[in-house]
Amino acid sequence: QDFYIGLDDSADDLVIGVGSAVGTTPAIIVNESQQVGIGVAPTHNFNLSGAGAVEARFTSTDNDCFLQIASDTDEGQDSVLQFLSGTSARGSITYDHNATAADQSMIFKTGDNAVIGMTISGTGNVKVGRDQDISMDANGSGQLIIDGNGYVGAIALNADAMHIYSNSASRHLIFGTNETERMRVTSG
Repeated sequence: QDFYIGLDDSADDLVIGVGSAVGTTPAIIVNESQQVGIGVAPTHNFNLSGAGAVEARFTSTDNDCFLQIASDTDEGQDSVLQFLSGTSARGSITYDHNATAADQSMIFKTGDNAVIGMTISGTGNVKVGRDQDISMDANGSGQLIIDGNGYVGAIALNADAMHIYSNSASRHLIFGTNETERMRVTSG
């Protein structure tokens, strides 16, 4: 098996590949913009492409292993892990770097990447479904909001109680164990 390392003058790329001449079966390409491609000509800072299942593996043989995503230090940008089908966004996990700790959040999006599946705020609030905040009073915090079937229900904690509620005047609250109803609080 022949390998080569050379400069492709036609594209000003540094190429490592398989074969006896530069340009035949390139494996690693570094272009003049310092973008790196493995198995593909680079279009971003780093591209990895191959047929079949493609893996990137990071291994520590004796300690923790980290994959870090870092944004600018001014806290005005987001760190995003995005999932695509071809070039179409299908979902993402976003960390909102905000200068105010209470406004920092982790956002999980699904579907067309516009539907928020879950948000975890810097204050510990967890919202499932739409990014909608319903509260029985202005002091409600620590909310778990569940959005489904056209209705929103939530659990909120404040200084006086745990509040369990729905946004509908026509929906009951049902408590159960072992998939059996044990208590019902009727609406109205």
